[in-house]
Amino acid sequence: MGTVVLKMDNGIELFCKNFNIPRSEKMLVTVYNPIKNKWIRCKMKNEYTEIMWDYYKKKVKPKRKHKKRFTRRKEKKHGTQPVKIPESVRWAMQHPYQGGGVSPR
Repeated sequence: MGTVVLKMDNGIELFCKNFNIPRSEKMLVTVYNPIKNKWIRCKMKNEYTEIMWDYYKKKVKPKRKHKKRFTRRKEKKHGTQPVKIPESVRWAMQHPYQGGGVSPR
């Protein structure tokens, strides 16, 4: 799956399935020669590999769906969540006559 095949006019076929390399490097290609009935594996970088790269980028490589990270979703909220302290309670915590202002420790 994901193999790109390039058939030439003289019958030679080029197969490549590993495009997980930089484009500047040579890629591993399997070549089938029907005249000699032989399979050959070699590394090459020429106009044929460029054609295969272009086809892979346009047709074979799946498009990624980029989802937003760090978003809050209401349906996924479980467990403890931070709670906003009301202003009246916050005032009571800070007022010295309401028990606030003095650390209990």
